[in-house]
Amino acid sequence: MMIEPRLSELMKGMDSRYTLVTVVAKRARELATETKMPLVKVKSDKPVTIAVNEVAAGMIDFSNPVEHNEEKKAYE
Repeated sequence: MMIEPRLSELMKGMDSRYTLVTVVAKRARELATETKMPLVKVKSDKPVTIAVNEVAAGMIDFSNPVEHNEEKKAYE
């Protein structure tokens, strides 16, 4: 049985699996509790499945606040 999307697809643009889980969980929570609309069409109506597919499609932006602060300090 193949699981789609593959972990390698999901890890593109993420710095760790922990980050991936955090991003997916945050987006799934938004979909479940707010009136946010899904950014991709999937057969499922489950928030985690939708969030995973959004990440795989590159629809969810991620920025690491620690890296952002380090870059900001480098320019000062």
